[in-house]
Amino acid sequence: RGRILFDRDPSYFGVILNFLRTGELRLEKGLTIKGLLIEAEFFQIDSLVRTIEGEPSDVVDEEAARHAQEADVTRRDIVRTLIGSVSGSRLRFRGVCLNRVDVSELDVSGVVFELARCCDTVFDRCNVRGCDFTRAMLCGASFRDAEMAGCSLHSANADGACFDGALMKNCDLSYSVLTNVSMRGCDLTNANLTNALLRNCDISNSQLDGALLRGVVFQNVERSGATLAMGGVIRDRPFPSSSSR
Repeated sequence: RGRILFDRDPSYFGVILNFLRTGELRLEKGLTIKGLLIEAEFFQIDSLVRTIEGEPSDVVDEEAARHAQEADVTRRDIVRTLIGSVSGSRLRFRGVCLNRVDVSELDVSGVVFELARCCDTVFDRCNVRGCDFTRAMLCGASFRDAEMAGCSLHSANADGACFDGALMKNCDLSYSVLTNVSMRGCDLTNANLTNALLRNCDISNSQLDGALLRGVVFQNVERSGATLAMGGVIRDRPFPSSSSR
């Protein structure tokens, strides 16, 4: 009826429109430069892509500063919070900096980490089932052998993160940045990878049966032994059907 639907993350629209109006790049809090690059490439805004990939800017420097920021809490603080929490209540660490904190082997299931900064944070063998990492900074974070069923990583930046052996059934990874990620031997059954970016990744021996792959792009991905549903794009070519493999 004369309307066009862009099935994209609306969080970046304002940044893109302001750039087109003024020629200046101003990244709002909670957004990432890599996430903006995905949208710029999708809409084929070459001037914005060149700006992002050009000389280091205040925006890139600010993102690097967030990565280097010291944590607001320690592992001991988190343990005390978990022990003192009321059964059934949902803990919130929204926007909290957890950079480089070791949370390994703790049960933090259901905790809200939305917009949290978890760069190089260790979640190995954690129970993070049902946690909300929406738009969180997870650069270099480690989730080895973690229980992650039902987690939301919508629009999260997980550049350089490790998810080897993680159980990620029904995870929401839509619009997430999964560049330079290791996801070997993951269970991604029924996961939502809509419009996610997987570049320079290793998903070998992972299970993606029933995963939603609409709009997802796989570039330079090691996928030996992985089971893949149809609907994704690998190096700009559709996945072959099962009958043609």
